[in-house]
Amino acid sequence: MAEKKSKEAPRLIVTSALKDLASEAELRVSGELVEGIHQWFADGVLKQAFARCKANGRATLRLEDL
Repeated sequence: MAEKKSKEAPRLIVTSALKDLASEAELRVSGELVEGIHQWFADGVLKQAFARCKANGRATLRLEDL
């Protein structure tokens, strides 16, 4: 039997850009933070935005859905 892979969050944030921003603030970014941001954004923020959009009877996501 094939093993099931754990579902990873899609890569919606550019990690290098995040690291650049942190570097400008003289900080570093852990891999755990990067993974957490991907998960939070995909499973939290976006899913809530999808629900708001549908609840308002629209098929187009808008800034107001965030």
